[in-house]
Amino acid sequence: MKNASHSFLSHRLLILVMALSLLACKKESMRLPIVSTDLPFNIEYTTATLGGQVTNEGGSAIITQGVCWSTSMNPNISDFTAAASSTGIGDYLVNATGLDTNTVYHCRAFATNSAGTGYGEDLTFSTRNFVNFLTTLSFNLEVAQASVSGGLGPSSVDIDSKGFVIATSPAQSIDDATSVEIEGPLQMNYTFTGLLAETQYFVKPYAIYNGELSYGEEVNFRTVGQIGPSGGFVLYDRGNDDSSWRYLEARVGAVQQNAWGCEGEFIGDTGTQYGDGLANTFSIVNNCTESSFAAKACSELISGGSADWFLPSVKELESVFRGFESINPDIILAETLMSSSESDASEAIHVSYDGNNYGTIQIAKGTQAFYLPVRRY
Repeated sequence: MKNASHSFLSHRLLILVMALSLLACKKESMRLPIVSTDLPFNIEYTTATLGGQVTNEGGSAIITQGVCWSTSMNPNISDFTAAASSTGIGDYLVNATGLDTNTVYHCRAFATNSAGTGYGEDLTFSTRNFVNFLTTLSFNLEVAQASVSGGLGPSSVDIDSKGFVIATSPAQSIDDATSVEIEGPLQMNYTFTGLLAETQYFVKPYAIYNGELSYGEEVNFRTVGQIGPSGGFVLYDRGNDDSSWRYLEARVGAVQQNAWGCEGEFIGDTGTQYGDGLANTFSIVNNCTESSFAAKACSELISGGSADWFLPSVKELESVFRGFESINPDIILAETLMSSSESDASEAIHVSYDGNNYGTIQIAKGTQAFYLPVRRY
């Protein structure tokens, strides 16, 4: 009887061990599905076609499969999802809807079996923008102001409003930063004034279409006002446009007096714009026969270790006045300064500033007048 009972217990124990072994083998054979993510396509303003491929079911039937997406990396099934119409080994496609325009999304294919959910690679796609922003903005910078050019491309839709957003920190919204609405052509040009010297600013274009706000690429710039390599103040920055020069530096010190030169002679090729001052100075020096005149004095000046000083053009001189007014109005001790731009055979153009307004006046070339050398680099 004792032997029979012992045999019965042994038999039950053997059955239990076998059952546990089978259960362990079954659990070991169940794995997460293996899935890969397909490249998104048919990407529009608020929709996209996403897909994936189940290459291994993981030893158990697929319950559901599809694609999940989010604006954060590695989305999962708790985020936005779209389920495929069928399950099992092979490719599948789903439609993502309700997306935001001009937004970067992450997506991953997924498949779920009784062991859990397996995911494919994290891929990104960007929805289209109703507004075609130009990719870069261009700048002309001074101590307290910045002229910004950029805006919208030719394929933009008819928008409700557009403009620029500017701030001293990046990624600011139109509600948290200074913004300006600009009417007129798609190409926008605007001059921000009252800026701080030597300060980093972030600016981007914006547009509102059908009540929806979109932003273009944000870029940054730094206003000038710093001391230049030759000891003068940097008062103008034309922007990094791969030209031969970028910055305009004005010599610090008492302004000098001299005549413009070439009295009674019209040189005819002196410009008034940024970048014209150096060529103007060369033309004046090469054409004037007087022994002493302002352009010659500038070209022969050696200061701060530099010998490339010249007489500024009208536009360059306006930047000098504005820059010194922002840094220290007492630096310039004259209300009128001579430019290298001539008016005619008998007169040259001078720039005047009364503390509030700028203006140009014509003064006889033979008149002794104040001038201030500048250089560029």
